[in-house]
Amino acid sequence: MDISNALFRWIHILAGIIWIGMLYFFNWVNGPFAATMDGDTKKKVVPQLMPRALFWFRWGAAWTGLTGILLLGMVFYSDKNLMFGPEGDWSAAEWHLGRLRALGEEIAPARLSRFGEFVRRWSFSPITKPFLQEDSGAKRFPSLAAEDLQRIEELALAALPISFPGPHVDFKVGCPERPSRILAYAVREVHAETARTVKILCGSDDTIRIWLNGKPIHSNWILRGADPDQDETRAGLEAGRNVLTVEVGQGRGNWGLYFRFEDLSGRKLRLTDEGKLEPLD
Repeated sequence: MDISNALFRWIHILAGIIWIGMLYFFNWVNGPFAATMDGDTKKKVVPQLMPRALFWFRWGAAWTGLTGILLLGMVFYSDKNLMFGPEGDWSAAEWHLGRLRALGEEIAPARLSRFGEFVRRWSFSPITKPFLQEDSGAKRFPSLAAEDLQRIEELALAALPISFPGPHVDFKVGCPERPSRILAYAVREVHAETARTVKILCGSDDTIRIWLNGKPIHSNWILRGADPDQDETRAGLEAGRNVLTVEVGQGRGNWGLYFRFEDLSGRKLRLTDEGKLEPLD
């Protein structure tokens, strides 16, 4: 797909240059020049010049349009990662598909619902902790007292939440000073009508710990790049308000999180901006 995409892009660009270039030739060069020619000159020049010029103009336009349609199909229908992948701007894609549906285009509900699959809105705490790794290579998390966790959550929930355009939650945006070798904290409220257990699927760069209502429910000390669904755990939600806190460690390089919910049957759940879990389909 990468080779064909690159090939169609270059053909599209080159054909577009030929097409528009010939258009400029007809309007800015040939038109004024033809007005200065006498009848005998036109009879000699036009039969030789115009068929050649029109050939390149027509085929340039045809290949520009054809490759444009092919690229559009690859982006929107064939290769979801070109537009809707982990690093894509899902907000823009969701808006465009919504407008197409409003205009009468048949858009499968599943294609729109998948934009809500990942939790993309988080509040970040200004409190950070040091990322610990001993010279011997020992892997360990620093201890975090209950009162420290509570303070982290209070400050995070008092801050303005950040909504990310795609499923990847970039902690360098949440911590704009971009320090290295630290642990940072993202917090969400989850409101449940009744007590229930849900699955959490997440991926992180690097280490990750999760607390629900002050209790640890998951930890993984690892140095890796983030991908969706690298880890899985279960969370027992209480009826009413729940506070979910995710710690992601920055060892080196990129720094981020993927996070989503499912019910115990595997049905995907969407966390609304108001903090309510609802089925995607």
